[in-house]
Amino acid sequence: MNKLLKNILFAFAGIAVLVIIALGVKAIADNKYRKQLPSISDLQNLSAPLQEQIAGAWNTADKNPTARNLGRLGMAFHSSTFYDKAAICYRLAIKKNRSKRVWNYYLGYLNKEMGDNAGVIENFTRVVKNNPKNYMARFYIGEGYQSLGQNDKAEEVFNSIIAEDPVTNSTGTTARKDNFALKSYARFQLASIYISTQRIDLAEATLKQLIEDQRTFGQAYRLLGNVYNMKGEQELSRNYISRAGDLMIYTPPVDTIVDMLARNSRSGLYLLKQVDDAEKGGYSRYAIELINNAMADIPGDKFVLSKAIKIYLLMDLGKVAMPYFGKHLEHFSSDINEIKMVADLCMKKGLYEQAITYYSQAAKLQPDDIDVHLSVVLCLGNKGAKQQALDSVTILLNRYSDNKKVLTDGAYVMLMLGEKNKAAAILADLKRLFKADPKALQLSGILLQQDGKEDQALQMFESSFKGNPKDLSTTKYLCDLLVKKEMWEKAISSYRIALEYNPNDPNLQESLGSMLIFCRDEKLRNIKEGREYSERAFINKYSITPTIISAGISLSEAYLALGDKRNAFNTMSGTIQVAKRDNAPSELIQNLEKRLEQYNN
Repeated sequence: MNKLLKNILFAFAGIAVLVIIALGVKAIADNKYRKQLPSISDLQNLSAPLQEQIAGAWNTADKNPTARNLGRLGMAFHSSTFYDKAAICYRLAIKKNRSKRVWNYYLGYLNKEMGDNAGVIENFTRVVKNNPKNYMARFYIGEGYQSLGQNDKAEEVFNSIIAEDPVTNSTGTTARKDNFALKSYARFQLASIYISTQRIDLAEATLKQLIEDQRTFGQAYRLLGNVYNMKGEQELSRNYISRAGDLMIYTPPVDTIVDMLARNSRSGLYLLKQVDDAEKGGYSRYAIELINNAMADIPGDKFVLSKAIKIYLLMDLGKVAMPYFGKHLEHFSSDINEIKMVADLCMKKGLYEQAITYYSQAAKLQPDDIDVHLSVVLCLGNKGAKQQALDSVTILLNRYSDNKKVLTDGAYVMLMLGEKNKAAAILADLKRLFKADPKALQLSGILLQQDGKEDQALQMFESSFKGNPKDLSTTKYLCDLLVKKEMWEKAISSYRIALEYNPNDPNLQESLGSMLIFCRDEKLRNIKEGREYSERAFINKYSITPTIISAGISLSEAYLALGDKRNAFNTMSGTIQVAKRDNAPSELIQNLEKRLEQYNN
């Protein structure tokens, strides 16, 4: 029995020695990594939340330098724009565990941001060897070769992406989905290579295919416009470049792995750049998600607060912005540009009380700014404070009796408040001082139209339009009256002229498109041209829901008239989706669904 006990004790002792040796070896190995951790002694000037994030990640990596902890520290540095420190951490994580290529991915992306194309190719090639289906990594390799001028290799990569047609752009998990398939970006890069290597016909064919597949890929239109310019086809060039202005500017493909940097960042500087990029690319929900995170994680950053208020207002989330106006005014009470910008947004979104507060602050900073005082008057009128508006505008008219802007806005306010006689008196002064002023003519037309004198009003609108065809409100008054009087040819001509000055205005596009498709004078119809304008309005980045629905109806009917039932059906289906998404009236949705049934028969 004693012998057995001895053997057991020896066995336990042996195991204990092995454990101690293993722990010692690990401690020595870990200590090598600890010694290479970037210093955080120079981060004192950062915000408290950012210091806390980096220090927390650093302490975790120092205590237990696993590949994951080292990589997470790299991400903290990366999303704080400490790129050198991030690169050190990513390399340590890669060295710690070479089988996990996620840290090669982040290091490759950091290389991309720093313009190190050799590093991009090296790191993303390792990612692809580990996972050939990581198409975003392959796309970055193609970009790296393209930047180095190794076009044959770049073409090979981009063509492989197009051939395999990946469904998703990344292996990450995120709520954000790309507006376009990755093969569309690959086609765009190929077209750029074809142009740089003087294969112009191939570039044209590639871009046409891209637009056919993804008609909202704005940069493809711009590049195709450049192609036609190179070929000497100036009218086509102008048309495509104009169409590019309807659509979102080019932003890189959505990378859901890289998105994690922004989602976890505590750096206001880094986050605001990501929010701007999301806005530009049309990813409004993602922009709101990031700004909400920033408001929760770095609440003391006044620039985050500023961006949040603007995004909330732009996205019609005024109720969300409401609690932050007071704090925003405290931070920016002396910043006239910021105060005016928020004031204008509030007025545009119908938050007149808040707009008045901001304009009043602006008036304290710039008491002689007439526009600020007039804006207060307009807000008072719009919110129904008629007497206050009248009193305020009267004071301005007495003080600036020969100022064209004051007289013009004063007449408009009087018309808005139903004070026709006062508006007429102001207009008389305006015409006396500024003969043939387009705005005065427009306001005179409005007054005449209110009095039922439509022929005289039309003359005023035509004269105003001739003097300033860029004024959208004049165009609307003129063309609405021309349509009412069934003067179709003049209406079409006026829309064409207005579009020369406002080529990307969706309402003009929709109106002209609808008229060319449905005009009662069939001789003036041009279905193909009407289809183009309707399509432009349907996919225009500035279009609001009513415009999209009207354009969708016209576009569907144009396709039907041209014998293209498939596109008519698809367009109407998309129109119904927009109507339901934005809570359009149920009667309208039912009418659209009836049209859809007819297309299907």
